[in-house]
Amino acid sequence: MTNLAETSFAVFDHPTDVVANESFEPSAFLQAPGPTLVLGFSSTGKSHFIQHLITKVPRYRNAQLRFPSEAENPKNPPFGTDDLIHGDLSISGEADHQVTRFPTLESHPILTRLIRGRTLGQAIVMVDSEEVLRKRIARRKVIGIGFGRDDDAKPYLPLSKIVQLNLFSLIDYYAIWIEALKAAEVPFQFVQSKGGAFHVLSEEEALRLLSHHHMRRLPRRIMRRLMWHVIWSCSASGFPKI
Repeated sequence: MTNLAETSFAVFDHPTDVVANESFEPSAFLQAPGPTLVLGFSSTGKSHFIQHLITKVPRYRNAQLRFPSEAENPKNPPFGTDDLIHGDLSISGEADHQVTRFPTLESHPILTRLIRGRTLGQAIVMVDSEEVLRKRIARRKVIGIGFGRDDDAKPYLPLSKIVQLNLFSLIDYYAIWIEALKAAEVPFQFVQSKGGAFHVLSEEEALRLLSHHHMRRLPRRIMRRLMWHVIWSCSASGFPKI
């Protein structure tokens, strides 16, 4: 796996962060032809990373922040060779009823087809510790960051994300996508947002970071909601109702 950079490069992890360095130059890894997928759990810094590449890296000067769902509409232009695709591997939207199920590729069929289509040039897998993500998710207010097509002022609802972190470890969510990238022969690099910069991690470092899981005792209202999800899921799957 080719290193993305020697050490780190600048990123606006949060609006109050101090930029550590603005002299990042893309390595040979980011020169591979084809769209770049930026993949990660909610609040790992995907949109900020894409914003940095578009505004600071010459190759991506004319790139667009795109979403996997755009590939399903024939009216949308195909992904360009320099486009940056925002891939969220946490469960949301229409797949919310799957929150209590063990993570599978079926929760993200469009993203799965995109990876298996072998059209990607490379992927960046954004990672961080469960502790850091819990803090970011808890204080996050809106979905978008106010940049390009991610300019979405809708409120961010943290409950579903926290439940996902309570039920399964981050490695459970990431492992299936890492294997999917390898199976499709998509080159990828692990990157962590830390201290106002992005840092390249080895696979061993990334997996160690993702493997720590601290089961939390859930409030009763959340347990009631989870039980409703379980009942609904069993009913939809043809199992006898609880």
